[in-house]
Amino acid sequence: MKLVFIVQGEGRGHMTQAIALKEYLKKAGHEVSGVLIGKSATRKIPDFFHEQIEAPVESFLSPNFIMDRKKQAIDFSRTAIYNLKNLREYRRSLKFIDTQMKLWEPDLIVNFYDSLGGIYSWRKNMPAPLICIGHQYFSLHPNFEFPKGQGTSKFLFKTFTKLTGHKATARLALSFKDFSDMPDKNIFVVPPLLRSDVGKLNAEKHDHVLIYILNPGYAEEIKNWQIKHPEVKMKVFWDNAEFGDDYSPQPNLSFHLISGHKFLEALKTCRGFMSTAGFESICEAAYLGKPIFLRPTTKHFEQKCNALDAVRSDIGISGKHFDFDRFMEHIANHDNEQNEFKHWVEQAEAKFIKIIEDSAKPKK
Repeated sequence: MKLVFIVQGEGRGHMTQAIALKEYLKKAGHEVSGVLIGKSATRKIPDFFHEQIEAPVESFLSPNFIMDRKKQAIDFSRTAIYNLKNLREYRRSLKFIDTQMKLWEPDLIVNFYDSLGGIYSWRKNMPAPLICIGHQYFSLHPNFEFPKGQGTSKFLFKTFTKLTGHKATARLALSFKDFSDMPDKNIFVVPPLLRSDVGKLNAEKHDHVLIYILNPGYAEEIKNWQIKHPEVKMKVFWDNAEFGDDYSPQPNLSFHLISGHKFLEALKTCRGFMSTAGFESICEAAYLGKPIFLRPTTKHFEQKCNALDAVRSDIGISGKHFDFDRFMEHIANHDNEQNEFKHWVEQAEAKFIKIIEDSAKPKK
């Protein structure tokens, strides 16, 4: 069976999920014949994705959030203006997606939560069945819990999520825990998708705290605390090419560009993991039994949902800012090896292959 992936290019989570699924498919004798990845003018597709996906990769301009001037929070006015200005480009992107589909002739399309991938699926003559993958689809499950008092954000988030997967044969809802499927709504609860490289790691405890930030504006929060506590060694990964790799503004604090191998090595050996609340990096840290602190990106409703779900699942703790003092105390008291979570993750390969192979079969 030949598959084509459509991948959202914001952050690193959807990309590592695509790499993990490619590994499962290859072992099962299937082929990823091409990958389409949504990009924006503000983010670069990291080299590790091109190196590890082992398939032709083509990019297209896709809607994206625009940060405020401090590069911390989402600026909704700037986001709306940016995306409205690019409507013509997005139409070209949809045509490009269709051209590539005709070239690659997939038996199944997999969309990792890209908005244009969702809009493309509304075509009358889809070239192949579609499945969608993301933690976001768990928000359509009755066991999902939303942050309180944000009705408008909840409505918009659920509406967008339904749009990306409306025509899908199956919506695979990545979850920290096992819950019942909802086949009448094409929702199937599945474990997180972790690359085989994560499963091969033997966790160690060295002297550094690892931090991953989606937006570079949070660097000041980190610098200001660490300069008062220079004995605490911190390694930060971000998507900010302006400073290059291995940028060290002060002793025991270094900033690194997103890298597959270097990030996993730092995760394997860290004392604890702090992050803006992207789903995939949370799961990688939890699999290795690391203490976790989540600081949702400001005004990023989806990350607030991720953090709440992680806390509810006993994966980690969270706060509205990087509360380093609280996290140091959490590290000292942490003894959770996450054996139940690891067992759930290790069921992923069999579950994904079964759903994918069933989705590609013609309906009787």
